[in-house]
Amino acid sequence: MSVGKGQLYFIRAPGTDRVKVGFTRKAAEIRRGQLQVGSPLELAIEHTYEVAEPEYAEALVHKDLQVYRIHGEWFELDEESLNAYLEAFEEVRLPDLI
Repeated sequence: MSVGKGQLYFIRAPGTDRVKVGFTRKAAEIRRGQLQVGSPLELAIEHTYEVAEPEYAEALVHKDLQVYRIHGEWFELDEESLNAYLEAFEEVRLPDLI
């Protein structure tokens, strides 16, 4: 159940094709910092979107990217594949999520 707006984020482990897709009701930078504690790599925010129902948006993206899932909310997406997905996401999915 959604309780308000939040940010949908895409965070990459630089030097890899690993991307975490999640949501937060705080700033994505705060969430990146929380994730950074457990990562030996310096994580980088690739993209964020302000959405009305972040849990729903996250679930849609996870479903869209399920073939790329490697573990939990982490996906194996090279930069080109991620950019192609984000372009389609912005055109098709995002208008219904903001």
